[in-house]
Amino acid sequence: MGALLPVVKGPVLYSFRGDPVQLGGLLLGLAGMAYLARLNYRGLKSAAVFQDIFTYGLLIVTLVFVSAGIFWGRAANLVPYFSKTGIGRALAASWLSS
Repeated sequence: MGALLPVVKGPVLYSFRGDPVQLGGLLLGLAGMAYLARLNYRGLKSAAVFQDIFTYGLLIVTLVFVSAGIFWGRAANLVPYFSKTGIGRALAASWLSS
């Protein structure tokens, strides 16, 4: 979380799978979880509005990136990363695309 919002770092509380867990990121995650739990508890209508807002936001961001690719993209960037055949390369390509 500190990479996205450096101001929320705070002190390191513990380590999980080799990564430090800092106070700011933990509090931000707990606040988000509490907000979603409250939203879910309040009922379907407010949860549906919340879902609509995020769905439309996702559509807008997707439209921005697709438009940027259409207008400012280059055909040279369309070269495939894995151009040779083989099971290892096919598995790597499917893993990267999922």
